[in-house]
Amino acid sequence: MMGLVVISDGRIEYLRQCLDSMRHRLLGPVHQGWIVLDEPEAREAAGAEAEAIGFKLIANPARSGLSGIVQTAWRAALEEPIEYLFHLEEDFTFNQPIELQALREVLDADERIAQVVLKRQPWSDAEVAAGGIVELHPRLYLDATVGGQEVALHKRGFSKNPCLMPRRIFARPFPDGGEGAFGDELIAAGYHFAFWGSQKAAPVITHIGERRSAGWKR
Repeated sequence: MMGLVVISDGRIEYLRQCLDSMRHRLLGPVHQGWIVLDEPEAREAAGAEAEAIGFKLIANPARSGLSGIVQTAWRAALEEPIEYLFHLEEDFTFNQPIELQALREVLDADERIAQVVLKRQPWSDAEVAAGGIVELHPRLYLDATVGGQEVALHKRGFSKNPCLMPRRIFARPFPDGGEGAFGDELIAAGYHFAFWGSQKAAPVITHIGERRSAGWKR
C-alpha cells in the first residue's frame, strides 16, 4: 500500500499550488494521504484543502519545527499498513507526470536504496553557479539502471525533497538533528540514495517557496 504525506507550515498559497500539481501529475494509487500542519493558525484553511482531496489533516497544537513535523508525519504513516511513503513539502510542484510505481520498482530492486528523490532546479547560490544539484558535485554520483529505471546513485545523504521511501526507512525515528543526522545514520547502516533519472536528466519538480534557511522554526 502507498501513503502520501504533505508537510506544511501553513503557507496556504503554496499548499494549494502543490496539491493542484500533485493531483494532475503524481500518478498511481494512494491508499492514504495526510496533510500534516505545523501552524495552528492555518488549521481551518489547511483542513479545507485536505477535505477537498480526501486526505486526513493532522495539526500540531503548537509549532514543533521542521524535524518535529516530519516526526509527526512519519508516526501517522506507521499507524497504517503503508509499505511505501511519498514525502512532499508544501512548496513543490511537478514539472511532468511521475509514476509512483516506477519509483517503487527502484526500491524493490535494491533494498540498500533508502529513498528515490525527485530532482529540483538549482536553488542555492552554489547550485546555480554549478548549473544544478548533481553538477555541484558530479564525481559523487553514479548513473545506473535499477529495476529497469534510470537513477543517479550517491551517498551524499538523505533529502527531505519530494521522494519515495520504503517502510524500513520511515519506521526509523527521524532525529532532531534533521536530515544531515538521518543521512549519516543511514549511510552507517549501509544505505545509499538515488535521484530519479540520470545525472544529466532535467529537474522534474520546482521549488516554489521563497529562499529560506534550511528548515522552518518553532
